[in-house]
Amino acid sequence: MDVVGLICFFVGLLLLGGLLVLPALFLPTAKKLRSWLKGSRTSYYLCPSKKEMLPPTKARLRTYEDRNLFTEGRYDIDGPIIEIRQGFLRRSGIYGQVLPHWQIKRVWSVKNLDWPLGNWVSLVDNEGLPVKTALRLINAYPSLQAMLDRIAEIENQLSQANEHRQELNIGIQAVLNFINSDRQKFRSPTNQRVRELLEEVRRGEPEVDKDKVFSWAMEHVK
Repeated sequence: MDVVGLICFFVGLLLLGGLLVLPALFLPTAKKLRSWLKGSRTSYYLCPSKKEMLPPTKARLRTYEDRNLFTEGRYDIDGPIIEIRQGFLRRSGIYGQVLPHWQIKRVWSVKNLDWPLGNWVSLVDNEGLPVKTALRLINAYPSLQAMLDRIAEIENQLSQANEHRQELNIGIQAVLNFINSDRQKFRSPTNQRVRELLEEVRRGEPEVDKDKVFSWAMEHVK
């Protein structure tokens, strides 16, 4: 074999080696590129009672048919869905209900441990507010999160107030039952007036659990 042949042979080996090695070197980058071009979907939704958010899913939940297929007809997802798209096609949006005012302005991921990790969104309300209302809003709350925290605080206070109201109704009903159980004993005008006032207070209030009324009476009425 002459010199030219040897050179061609070694060049061929180098080219062949390059064809075998280069794809291996760029394989991770190629996978990332394919993944970025393909994009990813994460759908966030609430459980049917709208009390808590279930774990996000990669499934498509945009239409009723999508949601019914996802749940296999076991329950309905009747609230809005936030779909986060990442990659080449970043078309995040809100689906599931006609919500013409709310739109997603921006999506980003938080990796700082000082903040809740995961996807974050900036929302835009296309309905808008009168300037005077907007001015009062930004003076009362420094951010949307601050306003949501205040709403959550008020809801918690309202829940506690409703529980206290229910306890009062249970106590009132227990006292009424005690008076009505022996009207002969409580036949004085004063007792009758007390009974009428208690019935007036209970009028229009929701029914209370009989077992709770009985428990309250056993604990308080001697």
